[in-house]
Amino acid sequence: IVEREPEAARHIQAKIESMGHHFTCVSHAEEGLRSYQETPFDAILCCENPFGYSGVELCKKLRQDSRGGYPYFILMTPPGARQQAAKALEAGVDAFLNKPLESVELAVRLKVARGVQTRLNRVYYNLMSPKN
Repeated sequence: IVEREPEAARHIQAKIESMGHHFTCVSHAEEGLRSYQETPFDAILCCENPFGYSGVELCKKLRQDSRGGYPYFILMTPPGARQQAAKALEAGVDAFLNKPLESVELAVRLKVARGVQTRLNRVYYNLMSPKN
């Protein structure tokens, strides 16, 4: 979770905890990038404007990382504030969620993220398995 507003961060953390997911929460984009590089996550929930640089910029930096991981990137936006949706999608954003987050919609997005990770891991395993 990359969220600059403490109250919003607590709200998101409570929802994710209740779903049984493990997470790290930071308020600065650079911390989010560093945290992912240290321990890759399956998904990243990022507000539109964390401290440091934008959520779209964070996504772009993650997609350019040469270590090969692919976190499912969810950009959290205020309702009606997707003016830069095309730019966000070009940067690699996978999904959008309106703030405040609805539990059902968040659960669906995290389930999709897990499915994407499962498929990517299967493809990676098949590509890297020694051929008989």
